[in-house]
Amino acid sequence: MAMKPLSVREEVLDHVSELFYSCLCKARHLANLVALEKWEEKERELHLLSQSLRETSMDEGYCSRFQLEQAWGIKSDNAEVMWSAMKSLGSVLEREEGCELVRVTDLVQVTCIALVAKEATLRRKEEGVLANEPSSSFATESQPPSQSPVDSSTRDKVELVVSHLESLLRLILGVPPTCLSTSLVVTTDDVDALGLWLRPVVKTKEGRSNFKLSELSPFFVSHLHASFRDVSGWLKGAVGPSTSDVVMRLKGAQKKLIFRQDPRESATDEVLACLTIDSCADSTIYCLLPIEFVRISNCKNCTVVVGSARFAQTTHCSSLKVITACRTKVISNCMDCVFYLGTNECPLLVGDNRHVTLAPYNSYYDGLPDHLECLRISGEVNYWNVAKVVDSPYSSDPVDHSGIFAVMPPEKWSSFVIPFASEENQGASAPAGEARPFLAPKAYRQNLEAMAKRVDEVRAKIAGSGLAEDQRQALQQVIRGHFKDWLLRDGHFNEIQRLSEMELAVK
Repeated sequence: MAMKPLSVREEVLDHVSELFYSCLCKARHLANLVALEKWEEKERELHLLSQSLRETSMDEGYCSRFQLEQAWGIKSDNAEVMWSAMKSLGSVLEREEGCELVRVTDLVQVTCIALVAKEATLRRKEEGVLANEPSSSFATESQPPSQSPVDSSTRDKVELVVSHLESLLRLILGVPPTCLSTSLVVTTDDVDALGLWLRPVVKTKEGRSNFKLSELSPFFVSHLHASFRDVSGWLKGAVGPSTSDVVMRLKGAQKKLIFRQDPRESATDEVLACLTIDSCADSTIYCLLPIEFVRISNCKNCTVVVGSARFAQTTHCSSLKVITACRTKVISNCMDCVFYLGTNECPLLVGDNRHVTLAPYNSYYDGLPDHLECLRISGEVNYWNVAKVVDSPYSSDPVDHSGIFAVMPPEKWSSFVIPFASEENQGASAPAGEARPFLAPKAYRQNLEAMAKRVDEVRAKIAGSGLAEDQRQALQQVIRGHFKDWLLRDGHFNEIQRLSEMELAVK
């Protein structure tokens, strides 16, 4: 079977739309939309909402967050969540406008996507097919179709997208569902707007894959517009499953150390579409790659190191340590988790979060600067400690968030060394001083330097103590004992043991 030229952006359906739907349910003017059962009625209501946004917009085709709050009756903190998601999507699609405005068509599309995704989830729950077999290693959808079977979840998403393509096109055109399709004309811009949840999966002879959707259509080779019926018919036949996108999933890892693709050994520099880590426990997971969307869910007692991401979400986790550089970070319904962040936007703590600790970014790997540049994330801007609390059941105080999150004090902060390196980079160290991305605040760096100085002083005292050989060995034994106790107490012993096992397996 020939590969389809377009695939569904599953990460938008699975991640961003979930956040949108939770916000839509709380919006004053959208209760009727969410409650409607027939899709025709939903589309009619979406058209009216789209018109209300266009009417309040001072810039034709664009709206501000304030206009969204007023037109749709959305609370300010929920609008903050929606806006962060929209800005991340804009970054993925290279739609940054240099201001705080977003396209009305994009906003209405994502709202439509949220409703469609919820419909898919409810249907799969009714059919009892939400549970998948756990896999304790990364699964990648990058093989040819013959080697990568398409699961029922992906097929459902493709079917839903195809069945709603005409609705999306009408919403982009700004026409009601009752408008006759035979009289409608579609432009290249209208088709390209569908890039929010469709992506090309084919490449040009030069290897380029980031072209516009309209460049694949046979109707715009010599014309700037085509009939609605022709374009919608072509789109329905052009959308297939994600067979050439790189979508990684990890589920059910228990007491394991898992490492995915050191960037210096990678055969490609392409950005991953999506990384999903779900239902893992007592494990250490490294994925040192540039990724558009990351979701970590239902994990416990794990350390997760993600190279870099445009949009990173952690939800329903406990006793987790996450280290990541990102543009947008969303934390929802987490307990006793620590986040070492390099983030260009304020972290959003949504829902029932308890005892979350925020700390400055504390790691480095050889490919990090290139990955940040690839994702257009600035290593000089870090809002790790300027969190915004949304919809918390424990705090209505806009200032006092005790019990929800706290900032890690400098004396508890330490650097995290990535224990992987290619042969040519053995012994290479991270850039020093101001050259390091997401440089920690001065107080944290000074405390780290003070700890290193104390270690040097202890070593110097031992070297100059004049101890006999048997005394020196006894002292070393005591130091080893205390070090082992610390490893066991802080949970690092098992991680080191797994690293040793991995090294032996490689040799």
